[in-house]
Amino acid sequence: MTLIKKLKHKLRIPQAWQSRKLSLYSICSLFLATLLSLAVAEAGSPVKLAISVDNNSVKTGEQSTLEVQLLDPDNLLANSSKSWDLSVEVTSPNGEVTIHPVVMESGQNTTNFSFPVNEVGIWMVVVKDKELLDAAVMLKAIEPSSVRNGESGGTLSIETILGAKLGILPQVELRIVPQRKLLADGKDSATVYGLLSGDSAHANNDIKLRLISSDGVMQPAEVLIPKGEFSGTTQLVSEHPGKIVVEFLGAAPNVELVGEEQLSVIFGAPITKIEIKASPPEISLLEEAELVVRLMGGDGVPLETDEARDVLLTIEQGGGLLGAHEFIIAAGSAEGRTTFSPTKVGEVILAAASPNLVSVQVPLSVTWPIALLIASALGGLVGGLLAFAMEKDAKWWRSTIGLVTGFVLYWAVIFLGLDAFAGSIAINPLSAFVISVMGGWLGTKVFSPLLKRLGLST
Repeated sequence: MTLIKKLKHKLRIPQAWQSRKLSLYSICSLFLATLLSLAVAEAGSPVKLAISVDNNSVKTGEQSTLEVQLLDPDNLLANSSKSWDLSVEVTSPNGEVTIHPVVMESGQNTTNFSFPVNEVGIWMVVVKDKELLDAAVMLKAIEPSSVRNGESGGTLSIETILGAKLGILPQVELRIVPQRKLLADGKDSATVYGLLSGDSAHANNDIKLRLISSDGVMQPAEVLIPKGEFSGTTQLVSEHPGKIVVEFLGAAPNVELVGEEQLSVIFGAPITKIEIKASPPEISLLEEAELVVRLMGGDGVPLETDEARDVLLTIEQGGGLLGAHEFIIAAGSAEGRTTFSPTKVGEVILAAASPNLVSVQVPLSVTWPIALLIASALGGLVGGLLAFAMEKDAKWWRSTIGLVTGFVLYWAVIFLGLDAFAGSIAINPLSAFVISVMGGWLGTKVFSPLLKRLGLST
């Protein structure tokens, strides 16, 4: 008899309780699985790109492989339901730029990219997309023959060792990437590099660079260039929009700074997406919908922009006219508005796009104006019947003429415009009835002023 069976025998656990235990276990498992599925379902949408590298140092003649990632506002990997045609810009040490297309397939959040390294020095790699915030990384290429093993397992160049023996100070320069406006959300970070200059420069000993920033938080507080390496980094984040200056204070041991002592980076409003809404979401063929485009933060709250932003509107499906295909959301505002007028019934899909924000869509249903057509027909008939009853020697078909002329007058009011029936007043069954009654009463007399209005009569 096994230990478990012995315990069951001694404790005499009822069979019903054993089944209840199994049921509770199943419920707990189901609950945990549900929580896990919800966590996956609530993962954020892609907002920005990132580049991950195993080693910032690469030898010439080799392929450098980087991992491109899709991230949400919280810097977590974000799956996407569509594919992304990314652009990777590789800048060589001599300033030559090559552009490579990279595709992130639907359902993926990472993809690899490789390029040949054929020149000694600093390489910069930037990955871009028109709807996402770009990312950048810096790599150091060295000649394989100029490296030998250091005491701590790192790699030291012959020139570095000789320079240290002669008391020559290592040269260091500061750089910041990516070179774009960052989100002031405390999460979107600028990478501050401390780079040793020279074609094959590596640290002979650990070098600590002391930096200070005018705002924000740097983590870690110092930039460490480990022995045998060519660079060190720190991440700068901020929750306050504006310009932040990073200044070099000194180093231990001492170094010679090459280039600027101060670098700056701009943080802006943490706008991570746009929203488009149609009001009302269902209209008739004779109505007009108002389109509202809002700039949103990661928490779904509208945010005022700190700079003017271009918005492009397109009709992805259906037919109609936009009040404006492009407009600008002014600085200090969180939204922009325009109108949509349908030209046929059915489902309409409208899309809004703005640079470095993922485009969004909104559906809009366009229906036949049944109530208005019925009201217009009744009004035209009533007007025609009144004219038939009041006019001397009027024929019976006068009421039928009123049906036509009543609708013609109502159409003219809607599409040619009359100040007295401006806006939503005309798009009303009662107004449709009254206007059509007048058209039915006037009969063919409505055509003369309308033809003149259209320029078809003298």
